[in-house]
Amino acid sequence: MQSTDISPLSAPGVVAPRALHPAAGFSGRATKPPRGLYLPHGAPSNVQFGGHVPTNGGRTGAQKAGLHYESKVHDVLEAIYGPDYRRSPSMFYEDRRGLHRAIPDGILKVASDLVVIEVKLRHTERAWWQLVRLYMPLLRTLVVPGTRVFGVEICRSYDPDEPFPGPHALISSLHRLPVDRVGVLTWKV
Repeated sequence: MQSTDISPLSAPGVVAPRALHPAAGFSGRATKPPRGLYLPHGAPSNVQFGGHVPTNGGRTGAQKAGLHYESKVHDVLEAIYGPDYRRSPSMFYEDRRGLHRAIPDGILKVASDLVVIEVKLRHTERAWWQLVRLYMPLLRTLVVPGTRVFGVEICRSYDPDEPFPGPHALISSLHRLPVDRVGVLTWKV
């Protein structure tokens, strides 16, 4: 596969993302959070990093395949970015219902910006809800004012017909991110 991308993701030995369709947008069909996803009730407070990250081996074949893909993505991002990439950081926060934990798949420091990464085997609306309604707001409470926080879903396969509750843009590099929407990077590692 050829790639004209000159970002670190196309470095020798790293599989580059495939060419992306430029017209990704907003389907508007997914208006409620996915079942089982806890979102803060009210403004989160007392946000802090820390705590043990529980391990999960997956129960089904699909879960195990997704965790295997996620592990490969983490390994490559850690090899490229070193200490600027943090795998599965645990964040605690409080809301009107008590103390909770949120664990994004990764946080990457690119220049003075932070990128919250959610890894999925296939493009899914759940990533948008996790990024936009949970991880990005929590991270914004922890950063220095003026620090930009971006959200990126890294997935192995992308289906443009998958409902996505907000605008998104297909990207080819973690160094060129859309300001007003979630970035979606398809990456076959």
